[in-house]
Amino acid sequence: MKISIIPFLILLFMDNTSFSPPISDELGTRHAHNVEFTGDCGFKVDEYDSAVMWNNLRYRLNDDSKNGMLERGEKIGEVVFKVNGNVCLGYRMQNGDATWAEVGTPIYKVKGYSERFRIFLGDELFEVSNIPTAQKIGDFYDFTDKVKKISIEYPIGNSPSIDFSKEETEQFLHAFLEQEYVPFQDIYKNLSENSTHYYLRVHFHDQSVTVISYWIEDNAFTTGYGNDLIKKIITSKAENLAALSSLKP
Repeated sequence: MKISIIPFLILLFMDNTSFSPPISDELGTRHAHNVEFTGDCGFKVDEYDSAVMWNNLRYRLNDDSKNGMLERGEKIGEVVFKVNGNVCLGYRMQNGDATWAEVGTPIYKVKGYSERFRIFLGDELFEVSNIPTAQKIGDFYDFTDKVKKISIEYPIGNSPSIDFSKEETEQFLHAFLEQEYVPFQDIYKNLSENSTHYYLRVHFHDQSVTVISYWIEDNAFTTGYGNDLIKKIITSKAENLAALSSLKP
């Protein structure tokens, strides 16, 4: 099954953000670069996906997860500028900016998780999508003692799914988190045409989930490449998934 990657790539490249100075240097003011992009212009951009900038990290909305068992931690800030409908082409998001949330929307830690992985923006869960200082894929996640299982599925509605075994889950996580970080811009340049795109759905003990994209021909994620063990595990599950899918009407 071949899945088009174009819609997904559009969202990913919207994460290519120029990062700003520390929050204490900029809250309450707008960076000089952006002055010309927040005034009068012929076209105000209103097409950003749901994102927020905080502590020089960009976070994207996780709308795949059930969050009923997640708890807010301490309040760490609030939105100071709404991007959508208020900026011209060329604007760079800064700390305290959100694409859709209104000014004053509170930002909270998520109890039990690193702030560098997850935050709450109001009642919505956001997960980090861009870290300028990342060295390993593991810099993007906080999985220690939190993962219940991993499953694989196609990025389409009503896709069947196949679970990794407990041993496969442990082996995958150990290898995955240690892989070198590679920006997706660089991965995209070498992706095979019509790559087969899968979702790995990571299920946490608190019933929340995070979804990781994977292209099997290239052994590629959005944050780096897999090793031989990773490809072996995923390939065996992808074959089972294909067989199961062929039985579907």
